[in-house]
Amino acid sequence: MLSYLFCKRCLKNRNTPTDFVDLVYQQIYNFGSKVYFLGGTERSIQGYSAKIDTYFPGIIAGYHHGFYSENELHQVIKKINDSKPLLLLVGMGMPKQEKFVYQNIQNLNVSNILTVGDLFSWRYDRLRGPRFLTDHGFEWFFRLCRNPMQLWKRYLFDLPALPLKLFFRTIRRL
Repeated sequence: MLSYLFCKRCLKNRNTPTDFVDLVYQQIYNFGSKVYFLGGTERSIQGYSAKIDTYFPGIIAGYHHGFYSENELHQVIKKINDSKPLLLLVGMGMPKQEKFVYQNIQNLNVSNILTVGDLFSWRYDRLRGPRFLTDHGFEWFFRLCRNPMQLWKRYLFDLPALPLKLFFRTIRRL
């Protein structure tokens, strides 16, 4: 949202993975490569995988829900690496998905990783916000209004603190 408010030349439309992921699947399908899905609930990831498999048969190298324990992490990474996907989509919501990639990128044998937020649920069984909200960076507001008990802490405390945490982590490394 801040980039929208302070940029001199803004994009006319916001492009999120939900908007362009089908084009990515088409390219991967044309190359004969595969994609792996990590995230969402067991129900949403299964439903999403089945839906994508109907449009792009054989494109899915595998999938795993995002609610695994720390003890299962090694097995999840092994499943991903053994399937040899061209692309790993990580959809665990912010900032959990970014933390996962940051902490495990050295162990993942995947050349392309894309964090996709709640894509697996949105494309399977949820509605997106109205286009005028999504195009102007306010989809978060629509989501907060629909699910305030789950999202209030993330939007009011966790996300505003993230840039500061990244800044201080970068300073420590210098």
